[in-house]
Amino acid sequence: MCCAAQSIFFRFTLDSVGEISFGSNINSLGDPSVPFSMAFDKAQAVAELRFWTPWWKVGCAVLVGVAT
Repeated sequence: MCCAAQSIFFRFTLDSVGEISFGSNINSLGDPSVPFSMAFDKAQAVAELRFWTPWWKVGCAVLVGVAT
């Protein structure tokens, strides 16, 4: 139940910000597989990973790990 609610809140927030900020309807509530929604979710995950692993630049330099 928690994950389902989290997904709905994420998609609602994304739709609201897209509409208010950019005047564009993302429609991630109607279709969860919208490419922009999935790309934004991936970008958020990478940003969180980089926050918790401050040495990610070293990993990029030597091509080790999942630093993207």
